[in-house]
Amino acid sequence: MTRRYLVICLVLTALACGPHEVDPTGTWRGDVKIKRPSTGNKALDAQFAEVDKKPVPYELVLRPDKTYTETVAIVHKIDGTWTFEGRNVVLTPLKVDGKKPDEVKESLEKLNSKLQISLPLPEGLYGPESATLSDDHTTLMLPSVGTTAELKKEPTK
Repeated sequence: MTRRYLVICLVLTALACGPHEVDPTGTWRGDVKIKRPSTGNKALDAQFAEVDKKPVPYELVLRPDKTYTETVAIVHKIDGTWTFEGRNVVLTPLKVDGKKPDEVKESLEKLNSKLQISLPLPEGLYGPESATLSDDHTTLMLPSVGTTAELKKEPTK
């Protein structure tokens, strides 16, 4: 009888401690320190270097309905859909500052051409980007221009 009771307790404990589904929904915040590559224009590089000294506030809200809003400082607002696979949150933009992603990509390419510079275009503005959830599920690492944004999950209210 005692052995049977012990086996049942072990099985129930194993089931209770088994893998739990991770829920990435919620608000994630952090500051991003941008590291831009050279544009090839010394005056413009100096201006960017001055701007890039300050961390940029970053917020990502993942909703249960699989939509998200990403806000980079007060400069860009991105709305889209997200999926969760393994430890990766894949963000697919639908609107960037009210425009379609392909329109944004085209206008950034035209700006690069007009200024005769070659800056990489942030993926999340025109196509899917993937963020990785830390092992302890408290940090979301999102590649950004020349760096990685480390976003911390805000406690639920």
